[in-house]
Amino acid sequence: MKIHNTKIVLILLVGISVFSAAFTGCSTWEELPEETSTFYTESTNKPSAGTAEQTQTIETALNTEPPAATEDLSMFAVNPITGIRDMDIDNDGKRPIAIMINNIKKATPQVGITECDMFYEIEAEGGITRIMGLFADVSEVPTIGAIRSAREYFVDVAIGYNAIFSHYGTSTNAKKRISQYSVDNLDGMYLPDTYWRDPVRKETMGLEHSALTSGEKLEEIIAKKKYNMTNDKSYKFFDFYDVNNFTADGTSSANKISVKFSRSVTAEFEYDQTEKLYSKSQFGAPHVDDKGKQIKVTNVIVIYTSISVYDDEGHLKVDLSSGKGYYCSGGKMKEIKWTKGDVSNPIKYYNTDGTELTVNAGKTYVCVARNTDNIKIS
Repeated sequence: MKIHNTKIVLILLVGISVFSAAFTGCSTWEELPEETSTFYTESTNKPSAGTAEQTQTIETALNTEPPAATEDLSMFAVNPITGIRDMDIDNDGKRPIAIMINNIKKATPQVGITECDMFYEIEAEGGITRIMGLFADVSEVPTIGAIRSAREYFVDVAIGYNAIFSHYGTSTNAKKRISQYSVDNLDGMYLPDTYWRDPVRKETMGLEHSALTSGEKLEEIIAKKKYNMTNDKSYKFFDFYDVNNFTADGTSSANKISVKFSRSVTAEFEYDQTEKLYSKSQFGAPHVDDKGKQIKVTNVIVIYTSISVYDDEGHLKVDLSSGKGYYCSGGKMKEIKWTKGDVSNPIKYYNTDGTELTVNAGKTYVCVARNTDNIKIS
């Protein structure tokens, strides 16, 4: 509408000038050809037909949208987990937080789970899985849960990333690991002001599936405990492709991914070419949060290793030394290697030739599975 109105104003101005000239004794003008642009010359105060170049110039000026404002990203830092420049610059260089999230079917939908920067899903006893959600910035943690107890292999992953560890209770071995490595942890069993029981979830799902927390509460207790939040580790989560250079560098198709953790839990991912994202499903339905928002990630990493039962309660031993796996992004897949080794080391991902894996900027979902028989990618 703005373009058309501008043209009308120009025509009306010319018309008014002609009309005025006719009645004030100014020079008489010939009738102008229809749809011809007019230009005034200073010497004669008389309109003349514009050249084709002039006509094009004015048409371009009238029809060109104003340049879009360039977003100033200088106030943001690059999120070290996602590679996207959207993190509060005041929190750059601070430690991440790892949060244990219940993933039993009865406890779904989980609260706030879609907001995690990164996910690690690993089997727990009895065929269930737990999810450890990672956030680069604790202040960005929403109300989230249900929070559940720790297992030592999740503690090991958190230690490697130098993360503050949030959980609600522990297994015996996880408690030993936390003590052995002096892990800065936040156990809901002893922090009633940081974690709370949601009354609706408590009534409909059960007490063990009702514990929630939030970034605000976590920040408060971290300050109270005087945990050092400066990240003095020199590691990085990933090497990233440029955020404007999305790269599908796999060798095989990966439009559908299925990871069977046990007889009762299978994680499924389906690629959307338009969004360039994988949508996660489980228990035969989309994996959504309490607001109906589905988990969607840019990268899916599947690694396989030795997992075995080590006690009468069914607790598992997960070998996190090294192994093989698959990197999926952009509907493509390629084989990779991974290694962790010492508990204090982060899990690192490599191409088969030994060079460090480069991933697309965005969220990443990591599935740790028993063996290749339970992994299907097509």
